[in-house]
Amino acid sequence: AQYDLGLMYSQGEGVLKDINKAVDWLLKASDQGNAEAHFELGLIMIEEYLHTRSKSDLVRAAFFIEKAYDNGVEKAGEVWDRFELWKYTY
Repeated sequence: AQYDLGLMYSQGEGVLKDINKAVDWLLKASDQGNAEAHFELGLIMIEEYLHTRSKSDLVRAAFFIEKAYDNGVEKAGEVWDRFELWKYTY
């Protein structure tokens, strides 16, 4: 339910789009081990990077995308490669 609510806020489905609320709900789902929430958080961080060009956004994206992939989200591997996120891991 937390993941679903996070998606609703991130996409503006049934609620006003609110990225901050989306992140809050997705983090709750992520903390409970929801791999799809890890993936969505990674995508949000990449989108933030595209707006801010802040390297810290890509560091956070790499963390969540890697976590998603390690937990079975295959499409995370494509995002990992496309944005060369391995460059932002420590």
